Amino acid sequence: METLRKRNKILLFVLAALCALSLILGVTALAPAPERAFAEEGDVIEVQFNGETTTYTTVKDALAYTDEQETSEQNRAVIKLLDNYVLGANGDDSWFEVGSDTFATLDLNGYILWGSGSGFVIRVYGDMILKDSQSESTAEEHQHNYYVDESGLWMFDDGSAEWQAAYDAAENKGSITGGIITGGDSSNYGGGIYLGLYGASGGGILTMNGGTIAGNQAEWGGGGVFVNRNTG
Repeated sequence: METLRKRNKILLFVLAALCALSLILGVTALAPAPERAFAEEGDVIEVQFNGETTTYTTVKDALAYTDEQETSEQNRAVIKLLDNYVLGANGDDSWFEVGSDTFATLDLNGYILWGSGSGFVIRVYGDMILKDSQSESTAEEHQHNYYVDESGLWMFDDGSAEWQAAYDAAENKGSITGGIITGGDSSNYGGGIYLGLYGASGGGILTMNGGTIAGNQAEWGGGGVFVNRNTG
């Protein structure tokens, strides 16, 4: 009997030691891991339509899906950024385009949509609402530093050592909270957003409910927004 008691004590000691070790290692075999409440790694944009949400690694794929949907003024596709994004990289389109039959809302969600540096950032032939659901965010990822270069252009933090050096040396600099459209550089019209002449409504329509358009330029005019209309 005494031997059995000793064995039980040893067994309890071993079990206690194993439990302690599992806690140290972060092992939780008794409870399943919680589901991820954020986009998978690499996803930078999502589309919400008809109660469904799909995520994508490129703007090109997100817009292709949006163009396939039967959107309307009452039933828009909501396109939301999940991170800062540079157009034209990784085989993506050089600009963000809303087709002539598309009704969409672009939610910058506190992030920066950068142009490719060649042409406008966004071209609209359909109907687009621009908004920013993180315009009052205090999160660090939604705070964007900039400096003003010699030409008067706002230059936002791109994470490079060159930008940091210029920022440190600049006299005119600041910070913006929330989503930004920047980096457009057009050789003709419309650096930030270009509203096309053709479309179901006689041309692209933009309703701006939020976001910032800054740091864009165009050689002939409309550095921020250009509206192309036939008035003849």
